[in-house]
Amino acid sequence: MLFKNLSKALAETQNVRALKLKIKDDRLPFDLQVFPHLTELYLEAPDLKVLADDLSGFQNLKVLELSAPKLKNISTLFHLPRLEILKTHSTPLSPLQLGLGLGLAPLRFLTLKMAGLKELPQEMGQFSFLEELNLSHNFLNALPDSMRDLKNLKRINLDNNQFTLFPDLIAKIPSLKHVSIDNNKFSEEETFRIQRVYYLSVS
Repeated sequence: MLFKNLSKALAETQNVRALKLKIKDDRLPFDLQVFPHLTELYLEAPDLKVLADDLSGFQNLKVLELSAPKLKNISTLFHLPRLEILKTHSTPLSPLQLGLGLGLAPLRFLTLKMAGLKELPQEMGQFSFLEELNLSHNFLNALPDSMRDLKNLKRINLDNNQFTLFPDLIAKIPSLKHVSIDNNKFSEEETFRIQRVYYLSVS
């Protein structure tokens, strides 16, 4: 059952497994961490500026979707021990901070859409379970070499970025089956090369 009202959810803390909320606070309400069986959280947070340093109440969270245009650091989310799906939209994350020295979340699906990203940290290659990566609508023009270590990556979306050259390291990701890289800054010559070498249709 998907709860859409926090007050009702607080009356049934043991039964809550999925929450979809719009919050108005500039900090993450502590009440969101009192649900021991919470596995899915969908948040629209137009004024959220800071996440709690301690997110131990989210130990069982597997799915998180977040839209928070004033939030600039989500590094603590990358270390939730069971998080498999993380999707952010219109949340400015440049520069992207992963937070070193802690165990990384076992992410399988990661979306950082419209995050204002200009570059990615080398640590991106450490998400060894990652299967799908959506980085569309950013300002990227290169990828870190470490991404060739994403052995399980099957799909990547790089649409609407600033690439002028195709990131050739993509060809070294062994499991990759689908690449979308439309609406970038490729010249006609580069577009032809991409089609000829990689058999990709680019618009």
